[in-house]
Amino acid sequence: MATITYKSLTALQPVELNYDFYKTELLQKDTESFVEGYNFVNLKSLQNFQDVAINKNTCFVLTTSISLSAIFEVQSELSIGQIPGSVNLLPQNSTIYFIGNDTNRDIITLSLTPQNIFITPLGNNEIELRIGNLYLQFDESYPYQVRANNLLLDEDQLYRRKFRYIYQNNLLSIIAQTKDGDRYLAFGADNVLRATGIILGNNAINNYVFKVQNVTNTELTYNFEPENKWVTYYLDFTSQTENTTLTINKKINTPTNFLFSFPVQAKNIQNVNIANLKTGYTPTGSPTPIDNSYSEEIITAN
Repeated sequence: MATITYKSLTALQPVELNYDFYKTELLQKDTESFVEGYNFVNLKSLQNFQDVAINKNTCFVLTTSISLSAIFEVQSELSIGQIPGSVNLLPQNSTIYFIGNDTNRDIITLSLTPQNIFITPLGNNEIELRIGNLYLQFDESYPYQVRANNLLLDEDQLYRRKFRYIYQNNLLSIIAQTKDGDRYLAFGADNVLRATGIILGNNAINNYVFKVQNVTNTELTYNFEPENKWVTYYLDFTSQTENTTLTINKKINTPTNFLFSFPVQAKNIQNVNIANLKTGYTPTGSPTPIDNSYSEEIITAN
């Protein structure tokens, strides 16, 4: 006969479940709190679960019919400034002139030929800029002229190669953190790039806004992609051209049941294993509805 142990509600120890296989993938969850002081982490994928059992110090939970995307957090998208990338930059009021490096005069000026500017993110909304293998950096003193070089800088001078940025609607402003405060990179009347840009109201004293022409991809989707799609193939009795190939007809995101298992131990955090129980049947035992229709190839005779 099983032994029944009675404990108070305050003796309960909530368990937080993590998924950590190749790397830690974030599970969709939130924290539920009660005025009595009881809190617990709620996994959204275990809402309305079908069954639960504990056997040999292992807990098994059968989910309801869900998609894999309901278990894991969706992937993130990073844009230029958060990922490395190359761009061409034009003054906001120009259609033919680009930011370019004049090595003979040691200035950054306007050029009719695009020169790719490579953006490297440093974190905290900071970036480094390069033309070729040369870093863009501003002079230590006013008027903070911008130059391109590979000279070694002392640790306390590295700020001259670090910039902050504002990017929106394919327009970019670049901010230098000078000794006199934040200054925007802008071209003066002599078409030399300096950290002196300013706009007062509707008056562009030095227009510090640049148009961006992307050379590389502007966005990168990263992290685990929570999909577990079925694929269907062709069975064409008319033409039979694809019947012996692995050409995919459809990709179908079909909800299914998953089996969560984790050890029952006196720990606040447990790693969970998730087994895919996808079969050709629904939880009620009927066949999973799959639409594998496609347009028949029209065959005509001469």
